[in-house]
Amino acid sequence: MEWDRSRIRALRAALRLTREEFAHQLGAAPKTVQNWEEGRHPPGFALMRALDEAWESATPEQKERFLGYLPPAERSQERRAVPMGEMGPAVSPGNLEHGAGVRATAPVFMRRWQTGPRGSGCGWRI
Repeated sequence: MEWDRSRIRALRAALRLTREEFAHQLGAAPKTVQNWEEGRHPPGFALMRALDEAWESATPEQKERFLGYLPPAERSQERRAVPMGEMGPAVSPGNLEHGAGVRATAPVFMRRWQTGPRGSGCGWRI
């Protein structure tokens, strides 16, 4: 799934998580999630995978709520998505050479936001 600001916000709302809880679940900083939701920058490759995993682990009720939180124009697109088990459009080698459907970002390191007891500090663990 392509994760833009409205879909990230809709997923968090559908899971009924605070920004801090959602960030902790994804392994990101709360400020990072805020930046995504405000459209300042998109998530990197590793965090897109975490978003995909959060989506895949969502219950059917949460997925329905997700669709309800999307803007009306996007709801119809999501409902037309290919159901699991069916074949979607193929990607030909020619399309891959020209970069069609391929994201240019790749993680250098897998990072996880680490929080500790009060006063112990917190930061990125690589």
